[in-house]
Amino acid sequence: MGLRTEIVHFLIIFLVASIQFFISLGDLGLVGPDEPRYAQISKEMFISKDFITPKLFGQPWFEKPILHYWSTAVAYWVFGVNEFSARLVSAVTALLGVFCVYFIGRHRGRPREGLVAALVLSTSILYFSLARAATIDMLFSSVLTLAWTSLFFILFNQSETKNKKLEKQNNPLLIFSLYFSLGLAVLAKGPVGLVLPFISLVLYLRLGKRVNLFWTFKPLMGLVYVLATVLPWYVLCFYSNGWVFVEEFLIQHNFERFFTDRYEHTQPFWFFLAVVLIGFFPWSLQLIPAGKKLLVNTFRRVGQEPYQNLYLWSWFLTPVIFFSFSQSKLPGYILPAMPAAALLIANVVEDWLDCRGTSNIKVKLRDVFFYQGLVIIAVGVILGWGGVNLNVPLMDFIPEIAGVLLVTGFMAILLFWFNFRKMLLTYYFFVVTLSVLWTTHHVYPQVDASESTRRLAGFLKQDGYINQPIFVFGISRRIAYGLGYYLNRESKIIYAENEMLFEAGTEAFLITSSNFVPDKFFSKIKVQNKTGFQNQSIFKVVKSNVK
Repeated sequence: MGLRTEIVHFLIIFLVASIQFFISLGDLGLVGPDEPRYAQISKEMFISKDFITPKLFGQPWFEKPILHYWSTAVAYWVFGVNEFSARLVSAVTALLGVFCVYFIGRHRGRPREGLVAALVLSTSILYFSLARAATIDMLFSSVLTLAWTSLFFILFNQSETKNKKLEKQNNPLLIFSLYFSLGLAVLAKGPVGLVLPFISLVLYLRLGKRVNLFWTFKPLMGLVYVLATVLPWYVLCFYSNGWVFVEEFLIQHNFERFFTDRYEHTQPFWFFLAVVLIGFFPWSLQLIPAGKKLLVNTFRRVGQEPYQNLYLWSWFLTPVIFFSFSQSKLPGYILPAMPAAALLIANVVEDWLDCRGTSNIKVKLRDVFFYQGLVIIAVGVILGWGGVNLNVPLMDFIPEIAGVLLVTGFMAILLFWFNFRKMLLTYYFFVVTLSVLWTTHHVYPQVDASESTRRLAGFLKQDGYINQPIFVFGISRRIAYGLGYYLNRESKIIYAENEMLFEAGTEAFLITSSNFVPDKFFSKIKVQNKTGFQNQSIFKVVKSNVK
């Protein structure tokens, strides 16, 4: 591939990724329980300069390791404490994952395949959504993607006839990159950062009958690299906090989260299949011909491409299957699988664009592109017809969204019918990118008003808040965590009046639902005044001096 072509590819990827990941990144207030919680922990680390023990309102918080908090603290130092900085780590590491995919796709023999893979990943719903979230999911996924990319180049940098000489020819930088990335994954989310790549590698080596290559990866040297990366923080954190660190982090938030439903994220076993179908929209159906291609080439592996596809399927399936057995399931858990899926999809799309492969594969691929348009039309029809019954922040935009889906589906089928293949692919990229631009400018303000507590915190300040205790009752916990971040004070979730612990004769705020009846709740606390903000009732209360 010429330098000029590579520069053009880089510019296209940067343009699309900038829109998907960075445009209006800080315009939306922090939403949900996780964003403000992680942002607050990073803020306290940045202010206190304690880079060993993560703390939430002064108390140790061992739900996740340290890497995300370190990274966000650096962003705060450079850009200030704000929503943009809180989300910047996810956006930057998402870009890292996109370029890893680009380099793998480019290496597979067709330069355009890398570009297609990078754009498919950038325009997948789950990927660009989590690239805009102040959570650990994208950071964890991207350092794992770097590890899997290093594995790929260790395996496939040489020709098929030289596989037996791989151990002598490996670039030591690739070995270092592999194990340093694994160490970062352990610092991002814990032991699962080692488990997933190990399972995928063993699966590939076993199915590909290449077990003899295991020592190619220098596992003993790799163990030294990993331990050198992770042990300093783990040892220092244990030294500072003792056994509680092991109990809360390793036992509760790793083993119990996987083997029990303690954290109430229980979903059916097939949950991640639905996440793949929705989260990879509009590219989900392209995995069907990718699977067909793997099966067709299983018994006639000629060249490296069949082995590369087997490697990518091992990468993709490992997080999906592994977390399907977990008792706690959240959509972000399978984010590490998405780069591999993008590469598999790009491979069959490139076959379609070049009319390559067997006739059966080509016909199936054409069918998938046709049915993809039909599915988009069907989603638009269902949304337009039944969307009025949905209670979601996007309620007012459902007609526009349904209209975009219908137009997109009809145009896609039209372009397919006239065999405008490159134009059809470009059209999909354009529509998704334009939709993100539209969302950030038109939908963000409404979501900010209804889902973020940024405006509620401002209202409280106007209502007389000057660091009084805040209690949250009978509403989403996201309100408590959000107010905690924006007011820089813990908002305590309570379930009864006796949990409202504050000094007698002083004021406090109670945030609750609009249908809250104070006479049935308060017995020793006096309501001074009541205000309302959207669907929340706000009570300014004072505790009686009478015991």
